[in-house]
Amino acid sequence: MNVRRLLALTCSCLSAFITYGQSDNTELPQPDSVEVWNAFWGIHDNAPDFSTPLFPDKAVADTVACTLSVYLPDSTKNSQPVQIEITCNTSPDTAPPVLMVSGEVLEKTSQSSSLQIKNGIETHEYTYRYRFCPEYSGNFICRTRGLSFKGTDYNGKLGFSAPACIESIPPVKEKQETYRRNL
Repeated sequence: MNVRRLLALTCSCLSAFITYGQSDNTELPQPDSVEVWNAFWGIHDNAPDFSTPLFPDKAVADTVACTLSVYLPDSTKNSQPVQIEITCNTSPDTAPPVLMVSGEVLEKTSQSSSLQIKNGIETHEYTYRYRFCPEYSGNFICRTRGLSFKGTDYNGKLGFSAPACIESIPPVKEKQETYRRNL
């Protein structure tokens, strides 16, 4: 049997199972649990709030498609950290890429890669996710540092404004205890 036919037959059977094999009693995940799962992994189902393509510092024949994106917490959860993501169609020379906001080097929280083959054409995607928890509400600049592909630098920056993150605000109890000790 041809590999393509076997793959097509497998996909058809899987599709039929998913469509017709579920009973009426099957419960799908509740939106709250999906949101928690996506927040844990840094996955977004919406468009970024700020985004910019990154370009090479010098002209090259084979340009890499690379985007720097910022996802702000939704208005009901302003106390959450800002999610920053860099997505490229080629793996960087140094992985993970180094991102800085206001002089602070961000720690990578997750990464993923994917390969898609469509009409015989391979497409790769490499995504690196970071968190930034501002101590105050204001304007910030996210910069790449040392980002390169095949020896060509792709350094860039993206300005954004964000609310203060509750994680970076010290708890009230600590302030009161410090005050009592000083008396």
